[in-house]
Amino acid sequence: MQKNKLLIYGPLGVGALALFSLMALLLYLFIFGTLLGHNVSSLDGDGPQWPFATAWVLGWISVICVPLGALWAVIMPHIGREQG
Repeated sequence: MQKNKLLIYGPLGVGALALFSLMALLLYLFIFGTLLGHNVSSLDGDGPQWPFATAWVLGWISVICVPLGALWAVIMPHIGREQG
């Protein structure tokens, strides 16, 4: 039964985790970049470039996995009932 729940809600969980990670990254950029004035990104000149690549990847994972994961979670229980 636990395996079935992981199969049903796994994609939605991946999307939610990516969205949470994106929000944490944006919070990091806001606190350390805006409030404390550190160079946290390449927009600040000498700052690192990883925040933009990370935000880009996490954003796309969120955009793809959250709606498809929600649709998957709705459809999968019905498919299981039809087969068994």
